[in-house]
Amino acid sequence: MLLYDDMLASEKIKIYNKGVYMEETIEGICKKLVQYRLGDMHSPYLQNTEALHELLKHFVDVVRNGKKPISGGDSGLRVIKILEAAQKSIVNNGQEVML
Repeated sequence: MLLYDDMLASEKIKIYNKGVYMEETIEGICKKLVQYRLGDMHSPYLQNTEALHELLKHFVDVVRNGKKPISGGDSGLRVIKILEAAQKSIVNNGQEVML
């Protein structure tokens, strides 16, 4: 499980090693053996920087040095197509929409 909290000064991302195992018993599908797994928590270091500052820094680097942006026009178009398909599916009561 991953937890992100932008309001914290440190440990904004916490990764918990948790899970559930479900195994079928010999008696059949109706009876399941459930085991919970609890483990460690890991919080990777993140630089404490302003997101907009980093975005603008990347934009300037792309413009000045002709680099390929992390998310360009093609990526934006894919996002719009996905959002339009999701909206169409919602209007049609969850019907599958091909992209």
